[in-house]
Amino acid sequence: MSLSRKNIKKNQQLSGDELVQKIFEDFDDFKGGPGDAKTLGKSTWDMIVAARIAQLGKENASATVKKQISEDTRHMALSWDVDDARLSTTQKLFNRLAAGRYVDAINLAESSINEKARTLKTIMQSTGKKGGEKKNQESTATIKKAIEYYTANQTKWQGRGRKKSAAWELVDKFPPIKFATYQKHLKSLP
Repeated sequence: MSLSRKNIKKNQQLSGDELVQKIFEDFDDFKGGPGDAKTLGKSTWDMIVAARIAQLGKENASATVKKQISEDTRHMALSWDVDDARLSTTQKLFNRLAAGRYVDAINLAESSINEKARTLKTIMQSTGKKGGEKKNQESTATIKKAIEYYTANQTKWQGRGRKKSAAWELVDKFPPIKFATYQKHLKSLP
């Protein structure tokens, strides 16, 4: 998979954030082998240099000036060291592209995207659980009160079917909890 010249021209107008997002998307979509990775990596690097040339307003400059901008961009990417943690992966990606380590750059992008997806999934799962706990907080408190009432008044219910009778009474005294819920909780009690 490689980017066409038309895409490179079009991407010259992208902001830095859009360019980086496009690179990550292209790398995440990549399904080819090492040769294809080299082609994609080279065309991506060309796109970065073209964006830098456009950013400097040197689209009509001589080939020598463009070559110098390309070398300066490569040197800048190789020596780039950010303090902002949000840019650390982008920095590493640009370092690898500038060094010609295209397969490593693609693997880094895929790994970063996969890790963000796992982190998001974990956050969503924990948020969902916490949300459910908050949603059920009132019901949990009602069940707790009902169980306390049952344990304090156990002698009230005697013989076989006492927990079933107790569950029906708890439904009346502590609504809106259902009979089956109380019966389930009472089964685990003496």
